[in-house]
Amino acid sequence: MRLKQLISNKEITGRTDLTNLSRVSRLLLPQPQTSTIAFYAWLSKTELKVGPHHTLILDHVETNSGDAYNHHSGVFTAPSNGIYLFSYTVFPDQHSYGTIELVVNSQSRADTFIDSSPTDHDLGGTTGVAILYLKQNDVCYLRTHPTHAFTGNIYSGIYAHTSFSGAKITTE
Repeated sequence: MRLKQLISNKEITGRTDLTNLSRVSRLLLPQPQTSTIAFYAWLSKTELKVGPHHTLILDHVETNSGDAYNHHSGVFTAPSNGIYLFSYTVFPDQHSYGTIELVVNSQSRADTFIDSSPTDHDLGGTTGVAILYLKQNDVCYLRTHPTHAFTGNIYSGIYAHTSFSGAKITTE
């Protein structure tokens, strides 16, 4: 029953249906806003012949609470100040190796070297984790090292996914 109907009913009959009035007033209360910031994305296909200074665009988004990760650019933009946890796992394709950087505002904040076995088909992925203080509008993304050439491909497929995730763990 709507609030107008309840008020109208009171004017006509001199009484209200308190059960419905209570329910309507609860529905009118402001709903709490979610402050959860978290994302998880992975590459939908193998990146071929990756060169230096190449931004990884993890285009398949599983979770994006707070809409801070852009799957078109591969960039996470901090919506507010706080401490954030980032994790990334990168799989080199066969005969591939190189350095992956976690970058904040064009500055490398973590480096991980990945290397596949040249003799077999093992998918030897490497995971990097960083806990970083970010300010509002700081940007964070993955890229290959700008000067050390990456050799080969970055794998993402049926057996494993190269992925990037992050979450805000504290507020300022």
